[in-house]
Amino acid sequence: MKNVLLHVILYIYINFVIKELKQMNKSIRKLDNSLIQKRRNKTIRKRAILLLVFMICIFSVLCFKLPYLNVTSINVVNNRIVSQDEIIKLSGIQKGNNIFYLNTTSEIEGISKNPYILSAKVERKLPSGVTITVVEREAMYFNTKDKKYFVIDKNGIVLEIKEDIKNMNLIKLDGFDYSKAELGKQLESDDKRRLEVIIELGKYIKPDNILSKFTSIDISDPNALNVYFGNICIKLGNCDNIDKKLNTAVNILQRDEVKDGKGYIDVSFQGNPVYHIEK
Repeated sequence: MKNVLLHVILYIYINFVIKELKQMNKSIRKLDNSLIQKRRNKTIRKRAILLLVFMICIFSVLCFKLPYLNVTSINVVNNRIVSQDEIIKLSGIQKGNNIFYLNTTSEIEGISKNPYILSAKVERKLPSGVTITVVEREAMYFNTKDKKYFVIDKNGIVLEIKEDIKNMNLIKLDGFDYSKAELGKQLESDDKRRLEVIIELGKYIKPDNILSKFTSIDISDPNALNVYFGNICIKLGNCDNIDKKLNTAVNILQRDEVKDGKGYIDVSFQGNPVYHIEK
C-alpha cells in the first residue's frame, strides 16, 4: 500500500515538474522572440533613417539644380511711388536664379535703401515666382535750401532732394535747419518737441481731408504752433489736445464768412475760440 501511494505521489510530482519545464520553455521562447523582434525593429528604423537622409540629399540637390525652380516672374505689390523696376533692381533678384538661393534678408535691406520704402517683404511662390510686397512712406511736407526742395514724410524723414515739386500737394514746414538735413534720415533739431509735433500732426493730415489743404506749418516754437490755411493763420498753442483744436478750427474754416478771407483763428486756449477774418 505504501509503495502504491509513493508511486502516485511520484507520478504527480513528475507531471508537475514537466508542466513547469514546458511553461518555462514557452517563456524563454517568448523572450527570445521579443529580443529578436526588437533587434529587427531597430534595424528597420536605422535603414529607414538612412533612406530618409539619402532622399533628402537627393531632393536638395534637385531643388538647387532643376531649371524648373529658376525664377521666371517677379511681382511687386502695393507700390505707388517707387517703380517696380527700381524695387526689383534694389532687391538684387534676377530671373534665372534658383528660387532657393534667394536671401530674403539681404534683398529686403537692398529695397529699404530707397527712403520711400518703409518696409518690404519677399516671398517665394513655388515653383518659380517671387512676390515683393512693400509699404511706402507718403510725402507730406517740404522746405527749400540752396534752391533745392526737401521732401519730407509725416515722421520727419527726408524722402527726396529735388529741383522742383510740381504736382506734389505738400505743406511747407518751417522750424528746422535744413542745412543739416540728410537724404533718408530724420530731420535734426535741438528741441525734440518739434519732431513730436510734426509726427502728431501727421496722424490727422490725410490726403482726402481739409487738413491736407494747409499751406504751411511753423513749429519754430513748439509752444506757439501756427498753421496756415491760405491767408488764415490758425494759432494752436502747444500740442495738447491738438485733435480737438484742429477740429474746432476746421469747423470755423468751413463757415461762409471765413472762406477766402484773411485773418486768424485762435484755438490755443480753453473755452470758445477767437477769430478775426477780413474779406
